[in-house]
Amino acid sequence: MRVAVLDVQGLPKDLEDNVLVHFYQCDVTSSESVGAAADSVRKDIGHPSILINNAGVAQPHSIMKTDEKFLRKIIGVNLMSMWFTTQQFLPNMIEHNKGHIITMASRASFLALSTAADYSATKAGALSFHESLTAEIKHQHKAPGILTTVVHPNFVKTPLIAHISGKLEKSGMQLLTSEQVADDVVDRIESKRGGQLIIPGSIPFSLLSGIRGWPTWLQEVLRDGVARGSVKA
Repeated sequence: MRVAVLDVQGLPKDLEDNVLVHFYQCDVTSSESVGAAADSVRKDIGHPSILINNAGVAQPHSIMKTDEKFLRKIIGVNLMSMWFTTQQFLPNMIEHNKGHIITMASRASFLALSTAADYSATKAGALSFHESLTAEIKHQHKAPGILTTVVHPNFVKTPLIAHISGKLEKSGMQLLTSEQVADDVVDRIESKRGGQLIIPGSIPFSLLSGIRGWPTWLQEVLRDGVARGSVKA
């Protein structure tokens, strides 16, 4: 499998010499930048049949302390970028009635985090994007051969949460690794199945997704508990 990486920062050193990995400097918040990178991908290695919308940023702060510059950045990276990449690569999938689009969301898609309203909003938006995309592909484009998957990982030990990873682990939470998430996503692609994917699999999908179906008062009890823990952290 040949892989095209669109990113603002370069590849890790262990991938720089991999002939199957192609890097394209790209600002995914810009439709113009994504379009230019997509043209290069198509010219160099052809039309992608799998699209993984994985770009994401996060920064803990209250709503009152969220500045406009970062708010525009997180919405651009976490949410708007999915429109730009999909607009570039979906048409060829429709033409061949074949492909798979992966949307990386979060458990925050269902349970908003009190210290990350901007992040939570983008992940709830990612879930809505996946649901709308799935329906559009089926009913407007008549391309049932194109699969769609939305992924909801628990906390992953990356630089994005370096400021709280120690406290989370001390509280007893087992953080995921990037490799664990990647392995589960690849397994889903190879299984040729779409739908929603919860990581780790030990968390029942019905429990996490069912939160929105709870009585309002019970949802508030849960959010209050999470918020109190966030304030203490």
